[in-house]
Amino acid sequence: MNIRGIGMTAAAFVAVAGAAIGFVAPAAGQVGSSGSGEGGVGGICVQAEVTPQLTWNWSTPDPADAATPGFVVGPELSGGLSGRGSLDMTTATPDREVVDYFHPADNTPLARVAEAQFPLSYKFAGDGSFGPTYQLRLFGMNRLDNQADGFTTLLWAPEKNGGFAANTWTEKTGLSTGNWISTAAINGQPDQTVSRSLAAILADNPSGYVIEYGVLFGSSDGGIIQPAWVDTLEFGCNGWNFEPGLPPLPPLSGGSVGSVGSAGSGLSGGSVGSS
Repeated sequence: MNIRGIGMTAAAFVAVAGAAIGFVAPAAGQVGSSGSGEGGVGGICVQAEVTPQLTWNWSTPDPADAATPGFVVGPELSGGLSGRGSLDMTTATPDREVVDYFHPADNTPLARVAEAQFPLSYKFAGDGSFGPTYQLRLFGMNRLDNQADGFTTLLWAPEKNGGFAANTWTEKTGLSTGNWISTAAINGQPDQTVSRSLAAILADNPSGYVIEYGVLFGSSDGGIIQPAWVDTLEFGCNGWNFEPGLPPLPPLSGGSVGSVGSAGSGLSGGSVGSS
């Protein structure tokens, strides 16, 4: 079974990086504290809801090889949601053997991401032995084939890090100290049987930097067919809550319009992304 990571050519990633430049300044109430620019929007930290109408530059960068997840309400499982809904990462049909969703990382140095205090976390669920993987796509790594751009994907898989309970919302934090697999042969990790912490990987690849982060589920050989979901994700000072958009407005009563921004809409008090 293939490891759940998709390689891309240097040209493809240059195109992705170029597309990431066109950020639009976020609206009031959608921006957290400014500062590090660790994968943020224009150098600003963001805590926000990602919806079909406001994706915050989340996308599937390799649509020829992977499907884009859907935004769904629920599912209601033990462990609890962080809002009304989640990303549906289910791999159920031949055209959804792999499902992924990524965000630009502003070329954050691996040296920064590998720090134990750098927040890396996500909340997910699945009903089988495999769960969605948290992934970092990087340039500048020391590839054993000496490819000039040094591209690889590092992936953190739940089943390689203690496992998880099926049909239960599970939140994993502090991912940097866990076991990461490289999809390309790099210094210290000649094949996909070797998994190490980000600090150990950094020691052999000090010039690496993250161009994108996100989640991926499935296998290019179609060997993983099951439901899976992702609710929230954190990268440094940026936190994302995946929601299906605004709930239906209540019916008009007595000629008055129902209030917009009720619980779960993400608009209450002018704040987007509160859970």
